[in-house]
Amino acid sequence: MNSIEILSNGVALPKKEIENDILNEKFNLSQTWIYDRTGIEKRYYIENETITSLSIEAVKEALKKVDIDIQKIGIIVFATTSTEKLMPRYII
Repeated sequence: MNSIEILSNGVALPKKEIENDILNEKFNLSQTWIYDRTGIEKRYYIENETITSLSIEAVKEALKKVDIDIQKIGIIVFATTSTEKLMPRYII
């Protein structure tokens, strides 16, 4: 019987970080005000990377973590909440 097993995971983030103090300067919102309402301390912004390049980095990271012959891997599942294309919208 065949089985499915999660062997590893990988993450890649854009290199540019945007901390709350930058939003404070632009919108006059304190770091505390932003954090208390969102729980976010910093964000990441894509400048020179693409979703595809970050995806490849994440998969490479995941593969480095496992001690297995890559030829024996049947499938790699990748998921993201970001996209390079906008979702199509319904037009009446």
